Amino acid sequence: MTNDNGYLDSQFAAYRNELIGDVTPAGPAAVRATVRHRRRVAVTTGAVVALALIAGPAAGYAALSRGPAPPDPGSSTAPTPPTSPTPSATPPPSPSASPSATTAPENPITRTELLKGKVTLVDWWGDAPCTTEGRLSSAAPRDSGNWLEALDHADVDQDGTDEAVATIQCVFGGNYTMRQVAVFDRDAAGKIITMGQVLSDRPPSLNIQQVDARADGSVRVQVSDLLHPADQAQKQWRTYGWDGATFTQTGGPTSFPSNSKLTDLSVTATDITFSGGRATTTTKIHNAGPTATDHVFLVLDFADNAVVHDGAGWSVCADLENDANAMSNSIYCRLDGLAAGETRTLTLGLRLNETELSATLANATVQRWNKHLDPVPDQKEANNQHHFEVH
Repeated sequence: MTNDNGYLDSQFAAYRNELIGDVTPAGPAAVRATVRHRRRVAVTTGAVVALALIAGPAAGYAALSRGPAPPDPGSSTAPTPPTSPTPSATPPPSPSASPSATTAPENPITRTELLKGKVTLVDWWGDAPCTTEGRLSSAAPRDSGNWLEALDHADVDQDGTDEAVATIQCVFGGNYTMRQVAVFDRDAAGKIITMGQVLSDRPPSLNIQQVDARADGSVRVQVSDLLHPADQAQKQWRTYGWDGATFTQTGGPTSFPSNSKLTDLSVTATDITFSGGRATTTTKIHNAGPTATDHVFLVLDFADNAVVHDGAGWSVCADLENDANAMSNSIYCRLDGLAAGETRTLTLGLRLNETELSATLANATVQRWNKHLDPVPDQKEANNQHHFEVH
């Protein structure tokens, strides 16, 4: 059936909101702009890339790797060392006298204190448009900014005084978020300073879930390999410690194993030759398992050729949308799910909606969707896209 009410547009916009390298406004226009950009890069270079539908945040927020490595310790900053008092031959003042030097407070940094002043953070991972300086909000901002999501305490440097272990979340564009775990200390004068960063999100394959500051000074961080959908994610606890200059991982796994809840979809499409303005391509979609899919989202993108769907072969689509004009042409088709090991072969008719071809390559891409029509990442994103020729 056709997408007269814009159903696929709304679903695709929701899909774009999930992903954390190319942050663009949600909606069909942003989707198609991303499809055009990735098509031109992928088609002209012939490189195997992630799905043309996946853009990664900050509109750099996602063409992303799996199996994250431990955080780069080189980005942390060491606290300012305390100043040792200079010995003096002068007798100590009497009990009634006021001290002449400022003594750093020994009590842990409170949430109220941390929210009062400006903080300087270690850089966020990737190119997410998150600020590193300024005040923290006490709650998630509606549009953009950093907020103090949680606060814990631990004596991470073993100096006898607890430091503040903060979970800070960056919100940008009202929809996209990233987290980092930062530790704050006091200098000799009692001023709050940033000791370093324990860990930052590396979407989509490393996402901070919980933080647990321990009595022994270590910081445990629970991470997941997916942000959404949560029921498909794997979770791990990893432990980090202060080595005198930076935070490094001291315990727990350093990468995620293959996620058995995810499928391995692949797609191929035969080259097409237009005759009398019409042509046919045979598209095969395979689910290598290990689990079934609820839905499969298929896109045929014809670069700058204005091509429209034609014939009864497209009746297999539960939803169908065609965007054909001089600047962009993509055909979106939602299919019912595939069992593990199943291959589905589609014979799809096409009609040229212009006098001549302006490009000779096209792309076919597939993506798994769950029963709620939410996108689910793939075990091997490289084979989710296939280039074919157009004559």
